[in-house]
Amino acid sequence: MPTLKEQGINVALSFWNGIAAPKGLPLPEKARLTAALKQMINDPTFKNDMEGVGMPVEYLGPDEFGDEWILDDAKLRKIVKETGIADLITNQKK
Repeated sequence: MPTLKEQGINVALSFWNGIAAPKGLPLPEKARLTAALKQMINDPTFKNDMEGVGMPVEYLGPDEFGDEWILDDAKLRKIVKETGIADLITNQKK
């Protein structure tokens, strides 16, 4: 199967992960989890270990992560629409 680039679609995507908590989580618990995750992700040993396996890490707080999610979603929706991928998927379902 040809890659997107081989098909003339110039797209570069990256893979990222996040951690979610239940809606309505009490603010003290959210703050505690946020602080612990930030400490873990910014730990030099953790960062080095992750980079050693080809997975660089960057901490984004809840608001920054939400903003990144929205931007990435908009970018991917645009790519899917402009490249005709959405039409291909729709036609395959028929």
